Amino acid sequence: MNKHMNLFNEQIQKTKIEYGTSSLPVSDVLKIPIFKGCKLISGESGISKQCKDLTILETPDGVDWLRGGEFLVSSGYAFKDNKEKYDDIIYRLHQKGVSAFGIKRNRYLKIIPEKMIEQSCKYSLPLILLPFELIYTDAVSQFYEALFYKKNKYLLEQKSILEKFNNIIINGENTQQIVEFIAMLTDSSVLIFDCVYNLISKSVNSSQHELIIGKIIDNVSKFYEVNSNKQIQIDNVYINKHEIKNRDKTLGYFIRIGDNPEDKVLRKTINYGCWIISSKMTNNVGDHFNNLKIKKMVTEIIMNKDNLSKSFFLNIREIFQWTDKDKFVGICFHFLYNDSIKNKINEYKKQFYDIILIRILDKNGFLITEKNNNVFVLFPLRDDILHNIKKKVEILCKSWKDEIIISYGTSDKYTDFIYIKNMYYESMISAIFPTNNLIAKNDSLRFAKIIGLLEDNKELYNSYDSVISKLEDYDSKHNAMLLETLKMYLICNMNKKYTSDKLFIHAETLRYRLNKIKEITGYSLNTSEGIFMLYMGIIIYEVQKSN
Repeated sequence: MNKHMNLFNEQIQKTKIEYGTSSLPVSDVLKIPIFKGCKLISGESGISKQCKDLTILETPDGVDWLRGGEFLVSSGYAFKDNKEKYDDIIYRLHQKGVSAFGIKRNRYLKIIPEKMIEQSCKYSLPLILLPFELIYTDAVSQFYEALFYKKNKYLLEQKSILEKFNNIIINGENTQQIVEFIAMLTDSSVLIFDCVYNLISKSVNSSQHELIIGKIIDNVSKFYEVNSNKQIQIDNVYINKHEIKNRDKTLGYFIRIGDNPEDKVLRKTINYGCWIISSKMTNNVGDHFNNLKIKKMVTEIIMNKDNLSKSFFLNIREIFQWTDKDKFVGICFHFLYNDSIKNKINEYKKQFYDIILIRILDKNGFLITEKNNNVFVLFPLRDDILHNIKKKVEILCKSWKDEIIISYGTSDKYTDFIYIKNMYYESMISAIFPTNNLIAKNDSLRFAKIIGLLEDNKELYNSYDSVISKLEDYDSKHNAMLLETLKMYLICNMNKKYTSDKLFIHAETLRYRLNKIKEITGYSLNTSEGIFMLYMGIIIYEVQKSN
């Protein structure tokens, strides 16, 4: 708990703007929406004291680190094992120059001690009862948004803009409105990209910037090479890129285009804008995943129920606004990763869903299902969407420093999404051993048809299946990772150095495992027969696993 709160307060110090003399009186802090329901119980005479920071106090030694001017909030956890500490806490906070002290109702302190109330009145230090359900992160966010509003309101010339800014910042409107405000405030044009350079939002402040903005958007992969905060100049226009971060994770990029170079004040304003946008991007993820669950449910119904009514499919078309002219394609994304990062795979997948699926595919609608390490999506084939997906996946994997490999493959094109099962199997087989192309591959489509024929010939089907079963049995007993090694070796086109690098093993370890595979299965990867048997065995294994 102590460590968590120290990190929390450290993060606040990193992300907030240095406001100088800018501050909020306690009375204004209590008007912020998050503090609705708070009760001022004593120390009313100090209601005009100025608050420069909102700080969390949940560690016994936290008082020693205070610098003055804080609106301090606490659940009382820091003193739960030493009730005597409450006797002089107000005096100690007064000595540190704290402006107000808020404590959560019915958390660790059931009744406010009389001595705290007396000292609060004596030292004019407002003592406030906070709602039990108050969330610290929301309180911090809204406090600094309100402070940002006060700091910059003198720049706004009209009352309507003041009211708009109040609605955007204090009440938390959408990202586009925030971006437009920051563009106006900084007298700049602003582009917001996610971490794989999907354009999320833009605000053009000057018609002279249009051409340069077009160049950036059209050739964003080249601009990707520009380091964060590095300033470049094109046609007397200055361009700066800033990272939008949540803790140590990069969520996206804020690109500012202006007629003047950035100075310290402008840079701090942008940094705070990035902090607000980061909060918005993080909060929006939850809504995205709720929509994703609905899409998964619909996909499972289509794939697992026969004889669905015609009206059911017509309703799906209407919901996604799919037309009779649309062609449909399926893509299977296959996640490959080392056991050492298993605990992080869900975090990586969430980022993949948000950036690749929702940002790119959601505007045209898509269906999705997930089984084991395969994520399958179906969508209408419009514009240059396949090329865009390929480019974004490559950037995303690069940002993961190759801890995870995403192999992917497509199905053939179909005139109707009712053929989703065909698209699923075709794309899944295509993803098992991918090429550099995301366009549907004839070889993979032929393999899908071969697998279908093999399922009717049980003897031949089982002969391929038994080859891989031997490796699976050996792995389960000895944790030898032979199956994973075989699959990666085939994916890497039997390049031993590349395979060793991807598996993080020594070349001699790989050689030993390949020899073991030959010993167990009776098939060598140095012969065409062995390659074919093991290749087909892996495909059948993956098909069975996905069923």
